[in-house]
Formats: sequence, structure tokens, C-alpha cells
Amino acid sequence: MEKSKRLKGKDQITIGIFTAIYFVASLASNISGGLHPIIWIMSPVLAALLGATPFMIMVTKIKKPFAVLMMGIVVGFIYFIMGQFPITMPIAFVVGAIIAEIVRSITGYNKFWSNALGYSFFCLGMTGSPLPIWVYRESFFTQIKEFGMPEGYIKGLEQLASPSMLFIMVILTLIAGFLGALIAKKLFNKHFAKAGVV
Repeated sequence: MEKSKRLKGKDQITIGIFTAIYFVASLASNISGGLHPIIWIMSPVLAALLGATPFMIMVTKIKKPFAVLMMGIVVGFIYFIMGQFPITMPIAFVVGAIIAEIVRSITGYNKFWSNALGYSFFCLGMTGSPLPIWVYRESFFTQIKEFGMPEGYIKGLEQLASPSMLFIMVILTLIAGFLGALIAKKLFNKHFAKAGVV
């Protein structure tokens, strides 16, 4: 790999800053899921919209391989060490980040559409939060009952947890990721570019 394509100390600091911002946005969307079962299942969609700006600024500033993978690994690791989220979270983030890196490596690091498409796949990381509903359904519902989750909330999840809902969640997350990137682009043009952020 050419030296210019390697992540330097300055790049890693930039990645760290925007990873922290992305994490806060994604966590906020996840916490909102406590309001209603459908909000939790669709929390990856909300996270895709809220997290687009820090992601897109980062890839605009760092046009190099592995920046997105590093972000995915760090976010997934933070969720893992918090101990309140399933193992599917870090796995989904790593998988989503790898797909995003592949997309960007094929289509280019300097193109908006390439980064927007990469972000859409990166957003699949947040599906790791509600994914246990389908991956290990019986043990999952047993566990949340033991944790004292309200019965009404549990029944709502059981009614919503169909294969079609899983498909809808994934598709809407991908769409929201691309839409979020478009919104971020508007913000670039109106605010960030003028402020010299990108």
C-alpha cells in the first residue's frame, strides 16, 4: 500500500472524534427504543439518519482505506464493553464496516455516491441491537422477562417479530443510510464548507 494511503496519527485522531460523535447519535436512537417496541425495532433506521453527518464528514476528510473499518470496530467494541447490548452488535458493526470498505475500495474514496452507499451498509451495524429477537427468539424473550421488562412491551415485540419485519427493518435501514448521506451533503454545502470543517 502506498504511504499516502496509510492512516497516520492525525487520521486516527480524526476517526476517534467522529466515531465518538457517531456513537452518541446511535446510542440516542437505541435508548429511544424503550418508548415502544416498534421504535426499538426501527432504531437502526433512526440511527442511520442521525449518524450520517459525522460519518460523511469523516470519510470526506480521510479518503483512505480502513477508516470506516476502524470506526465500526471501535463502535462495536464500545457497545460490547458496556455489557448492556448483545454480541450481535459488535458482529454486525464489523460486518457492515467490512462491506462498506469493499464498496468504497471498488467505487472510489473520493466520490460522494461511493461513500453514501458505503454508509448505507455501515448502518447495518445498528441492526445488531434488535437482531436477537430473530436470532435466538425463545431465549431472548425469556431473558427480558427475567430482567423485568413490562409485559405489554414484551407482547408488542412478540407480535412485531415476524420475518417480514426483519426484512423491512434491514431495507429501511439501508434506505435511511443513503437518505442520511444526502441530508449530510446538504449540510456540507450550507454550513460545514463555509465553516471550513470539510
